[in-house]
Amino acid sequence: MASFNSSHSSRSFRIRLLLMGLLILSQEAHSICPSVCRCGGQYASCGYQNLSAIPVGLPDDIRTLYLDYNQLTKLAAGDFSSLSQLEQLYLYNNHISVIEDGAFRGLASLKLLSLESNNIGMLTNRTFEEVPNLEELHLRNNRLSSLTSGVFSQVPRLRELDLASNDIGEFPTDVSRDLMNVEILDLSYNPASLLLTPVFGQMVALQHLKLNDLFAANSASVEDSIPDSAFDGLSNLRNLELKGNRLTKIPAAVKTLPNLTTVSLYLNSIQSVNADDFYRPSLLEWLHLEYNSLVEIPTSALAEFQHLTDLYLNYNHIPVIPSLAFLHNPRLAILHMSYTNLTTIEKDAFVGLGRLETLYLKGNNLTTIVDGAMNHVNPNVNLEISGNPIRCDCHLRGFAAWLKNNHTGSLIGGSSLQCVTPDRLNDTSVAGLLPNQFACAPRSPFPTLTISAVLETKVLLPCRIDADPALYTYWITSSHEEISPEQPHPPFAIADNGSLLVTNVSISNEGLYTCVVSNDAGEARSSLNLHILLSAAKPIKSNNISIVYICVAGGILIFVVLLLLVLLRRGIIARNMCIMDNEENEHAAHQQANAENIDNPTASQYQAYESLDGESLDGDDSGDHEANQGDHVYDHPPAETPPQPRPPHEYNMNEGYNNQAYNNRDDNVNDHEENQGDHVYDLPPAETPPQPRSPHEHNMNEGYNNQAYDNVNDHEINQGGNEVGPIAPPPLPPRPSALAQVQAQQSPPEHGGHEVIGINEGYASMREP
Repeated sequence: MASFNSSHSSRSFRIRLLLMGLLILSQEAHSICPSVCRCGGQYASCGYQNLSAIPVGLPDDIRTLYLDYNQLTKLAAGDFSSLSQLEQLYLYNNHISVIEDGAFRGLASLKLLSLESNNIGMLTNRTFEEVPNLEELHLRNNRLSSLTSGVFSQVPRLRELDLASNDIGEFPTDVSRDLMNVEILDLSYNPASLLLTPVFGQMVALQHLKLNDLFAANSASVEDSIPDSAFDGLSNLRNLELKGNRLTKIPAAVKTLPNLTTVSLYLNSIQSVNADDFYRPSLLEWLHLEYNSLVEIPTSALAEFQHLTDLYLNYNHIPVIPSLAFLHNPRLAILHMSYTNLTTIEKDAFVGLGRLETLYLKGNNLTTIVDGAMNHVNPNVNLEISGNPIRCDCHLRGFAAWLKNNHTGSLIGGSSLQCVTPDRLNDTSVAGLLPNQFACAPRSPFPTLTISAVLETKVLLPCRIDADPALYTYWITSSHEEISPEQPHPPFAIADNGSLLVTNVSISNEGLYTCVVSNDAGEARSSLNLHILLSAAKPIKSNNISIVYICVAGGILIFVVLLLLVLLRRGIIARNMCIMDNEENEHAAHQQANAENIDNPTASQYQAYESLDGESLDGDDSGDHEANQGDHVYDHPPAETPPQPRPPHEYNMNEGYNNQAYNNRDDNVNDHEENQGDHVYDLPPAETPPQPRSPHEHNMNEGYNNQAYDNVNDHEINQGGNEVGPIAPPPLPPRPSALAQVQAQQSPPEHGGHEVIGINEGYASMREP
């Protein structure tokens, strides 16, 4: 019995040793790895080994195999038959030109096959027959010029197909039918002509389409190679890439995509973006417009992109971000505006961006960011603003305060924002400056001003200098004294706004005053003249009033010259001169008669010198309306035969004047001859009394106004003017009689002894004797 137990134990021990040996041998067999590869876990890497054939002895349980960057030229049938568990096979960057039928036999579990960057020129309908579970196929950068019918019929589970960088000019309809489950398709870097056929009609599952850098043959444009119906049937497409196609506008075919959320138009020549370019603009979430020709932010389109989260505008030519540009984009989280030649960000530019996470403004021409530009921006935003010529002056003060007190996010690309100008603050941290260090140089764009003040009153002299901040202000008085806020000097004091208050103005205060303002950025001066008036009634003689006088005199001179030219053409002057000579001789005779009787004037002589009101000079009545300032009023002495009464509007013998009657001898009290400087004369009676005529009888001179001379109620209030048409100037009026001279000496003019002469004196307003 003991012997039996001993033999049984010996056999059990031997069996156990055998089983352990077999297990060890089995593990060693599975752990074998070719010397040119590195194996670990469930993968083997045999890349970069200049292999010309598939290595033998690879572990049969691996799921990922890298054979990239070798010298493989052919894939033979059965090369991978032992790798039944393989799921990912990478064969890119070899020289494979031949793929034998059955090359992928045994790879029933394969899901990803990468054959890109080889020399493959043809695929047959049996190439992929042994990989029924293939989901991703990469054939980029090969030499495919066509696709054989049924080439993808053996891969019904295919979800992603990359055919970019080939020479495929046509996409057969039956090929697209075999790709009904494809969700991602890349046809970039192929001839654009492939879009001329209905490529995508059967790809109902397609969600991401890449058509980047298509090239057109025979110098045709890609724009012309995309028909409006190119994307028909792609009702589930969400992402569209049209990069680098030299498009000047968004193709009309894009508008047929109802569920588009991401559009990439990178590296084109698009000048404008409109909401009408999209079927449902409100669904857009990502919009890439880098490297285009935009000159402004498409604010009208953005107003419709209400679900936009990422906007890329880098490398355009957008100088301004206008106010409220993103008001309708509350979901925007990423905004790229680097290298856009940006110079100005207006106030409230980012209002509405409460969810903004990252703002890129790098490499622009921003010298300042105005106060209020960051209003309502998420304070936790990450800001990239490096590479801008920031000028730390008064215009940056508000942004600097926001950066220091409100911003809680990070500054991308540097620990702090640095000043570039002015030189005194170069390389200084914006966050480290005090508010008054952000200074703009004072300036005074105003000319010297003259201010008048009445004696013994007070006057406020303004300091007309723009300065921010005005750190220090003082005045230099007319006596060269310096007046500062700290040291007032009566009667001078500086007000809070920098103006100089002068109290109890005296004659000695008259002269030049200069205001001086300075801050960290510089200094400026502004001067003004203080003119003292003895009383408030004294006129202020300013340069402006002098200029007005000069302009008026010049205008009158031009008018007179033009008037003379017109009259010369009509031959009026010569005719009037003859008439005036006769009248002057008659007037001289009357003067002689007046001189003889001046020492003993008679009642008739007093009557002869009646005033314009019809009252005698010998007992001048207070009702005399002789108010013409400086006017010479003469009535002729009676002729030998008493003149007959004549109507107020008696016809003038001077045919060259306007059809107005001269001032009559029997002037009415209401004459109101107020013409300042006018010479008013009444005509002597003719030898034969003239016949009464209508006040508006037509003058023989057809070229002049049909108006009667000085009527009783003519209200001649024109100062120095006349109411008649232009005529030639008559000779100077004759000297007044001795009695008139005595009267003039007894009654000086009412204008300070200066006789006011009408502007047009000696012309049409003059009354002839």
